[in-house]
Amino acid sequence: MGRLVLVFVLLVALLISLSNSLALYVDWLWFGEVGYQAVFTTILLTQALVGGLFGVVFFLVFFANVYLAGRHQRYWGTVDTLVLLRFAEPLRSHLGRIVGGVSGVLTLIAALGGSTHWESYLLFRQAVPFKQTDPLFGKDLGFYIFELLFLTYLQEWLVGLLLFATVGAGALYFLTHGIVIGPRTVHVERQARLHLGLLATVLIGAKAWGYQLDAYELLYSRRGVVFGAVYA
Repeated sequence: MGRLVLVFVLLVALLISLSNSLALYVDWLWFGEVGYQAVFTTILLTQALVGGLFGVVFFLVFFANVYLAGRHQRYWGTVDTLVLLRFAEPLRSHLGRIVGGVSGVLTLIAALGGSTHWESYLLFRQAVPFKQTDPLFGKDLGFYIFELLFLTYLQEWLVGLLLFATVGAGALYFLTHGIVIGPRTVHVERQARLHLGLLATVLIGAKAWGYQLDAYELLYSRRGVVFGAVYA
């Protein structure tokens, strides 16, 4: 049964891959016909670059944090809670494979999502100043045209990455009893406190950055009497 499921999944993946390859080939021919094949190549290379960068960063951060939590060795708890460690031992013995597999799947999703923002990345990379600032924040107008969109996505992506890393690390600490929930108390080992506290601090910083970016987007607001930022 397991082999049949695996074969079915592989066949579906193959069909999807062939379909995408055919569409890609048709686009390649069309761009070549109109003399813009270099443009199509630039799009593909940029998508690969952006997706690769997001994927590599996601894998390194997620894998490192979850693997570190899974390597937690110090245990605390009652006899009853320590008995549950037998479920954590198989996980620890295959920790690299399990965490690597989960990281690989999530990395693929992160890379595919990041590659769709190739255009905003190019705008960010090719940003030029307008040499005229807005009266509210004093930012060059080029910032709003070229940079803000990509920075907004980057901030949202970073928050998502940190949430996944925090939840994953917290789950591993719970399984290895770095976090023990008792009937009246919750005990958190020092390593878990420091690790999760650091992740939470960076996450709060990323959220604060998002609020700053949201403030810049007030200039695009349609909620007032006129377009842009207005007083209530």
